[in-house]
Order: sequence, then C-alpha cells, then structure tokens
Amino acid sequence: MKDKVEMYSGDLHALVSKLESEGHRHAYIDGGTTIQAFINLQLINEMTITRAPVLLGEGIPLFGKTIKDIKLEQAQATAFANDFVQVKYTVNYQ
Repeated sequence: MKDKVEMYSGDLHALVSKLESEGHRHAYIDGGTTIQAFINLQLINEMTITRAPVLLGEGIPLFGKTIKDIKLEQAQATAFANDFVQVKYTVNYQ
C-alpha cells in the first residue's frame, strides 16, 4: 500500500470507526487544535513527544486547553545525538 494523506472534516468518532473498519491500528495526529480535539474525546491512547533543547520565553501552548488533567504513564525515553529527547507515553484519562 502506498502512503497517502487524506483531508477530513467531520465527526472524529466516525473517522476513527472508519479507519478501524479499514484495518488501520495507528494514526498520526498532529497540530495543537487537532490533538486537543482528539484528547478531549479520549481518542488518543499513546503519545510521543519530542523535546528540543531550547527554552522559549513565550509561545503557543503545545496542547491548548483540555477538559480535565490527563495523566501520562509508562514513559519510554530515547535520547538523540542532536540532544533531542523523545518520550513515548500511555495516556490515562481516569
């Protein structure tokens, strides 16, 4: 199967159901507003965050406002030669 990108606008639960029915097990979700929408619907079960070694004085929040606090657990970290650190988490909505 060739990699492809499709645009979608609509109900996110319907999108996830459609992808699951097509046999997809993973989806790459990116963009603050998009991630926020998926998180608030509890549709993300694993999250990978890559941090760059830069302190910013100001900027846009990574995820924006969420309905409630969300616990990230079972971290697995990988350090790269360029000093980036990538951490994988399991998302716990309880």
